Amino acid sequence: QVAGQIAGSVIALFVVLMCFLAFTLHEAAISKHSSLTVTSAVSIILTALQTMTAFVRIPIEWIEPMISFMNFLKFLSFNIDVFQPTCLFGANQAALRYLGSILVFPIGGAIIIGCMLSIRALKITKVETSAIWNGLGKVFLFAYLPLALLAFSPFQCIQNPSAPPTLAEYRSTICYASGEHTAMIVMAVLASLAFPIFFLCLVIHAVFVFKVKMASAQGVVWLHQYSFLFRRFTSETYYFAALHLGRSLFVALVPSLA
Repeated sequence: QVAGQIAGSVIALFVVLMCFLAFTLHEAAISKHSSLTVTSAVSIILTALQTMTAFVRIPIEWIEPMISFMNFLKFLSFNIDVFQPTCLFGANQAALRYLGSILVFPIGGAIIIGCMLSIRALKITKVETSAIWNGLGKVFLFAYLPLALLAFSPFQCIQNPSAPPTLAEYRSTICYASGEHTAMIVMAVLASLAFPIFFLCLVIHAVFVFKVKMASAQGVVWLHQYSFLFRRFTSETYYFAALHLGRSLFVALVPSLA
């Protein structure tokens, strides 16, 4: 049964990867309106599901069908438990599970870049450098909320009736009273700087230089690189990209502040 769950997760990830590569590499050949419709629809669906992922982390006694739905949402939250590491490797330490979850995104990003570079090297189709940057940016944009939730999860403690407070995601780990939690906090700070904070700064910088870049000779090339960011907005509302990302960061902070 465990092997079947793991195989199902791997197959689902492979299908998603193939669809993503096909859409990203042939986006230029798709009409602008069709591409924008697909991108906006996928973005809205993922944002809605990921926002629900944030709120189900609030310590409430959930009932069915929410419990089953929460298990499905683990697939969208970079939770390494989807691959059953406890059964595969016998690793049940919270710090190792958290580290594995953190590494899911960079490994996935490296796989996507590797696939695009391989396609370009084999000359299967034309792959511009801007397409690689744009593809990685799309992954970062769609994964921003679950990445932020993951980065902040070691700071989400819940009270217990007759025991010290423990982490909401890793109930066996006592908050601020164990070396394991200290290690997780260090990893959380590094993950926060590497993922949500870094990408937010990158987006804010892109918003600030938008008008300057668009007025320059390389404006079109620059816009192709950042089309994942500005494609959904008009030229007058380009700054909505930063506002949208700021909203996601605020949502990610809700479970830790609740």
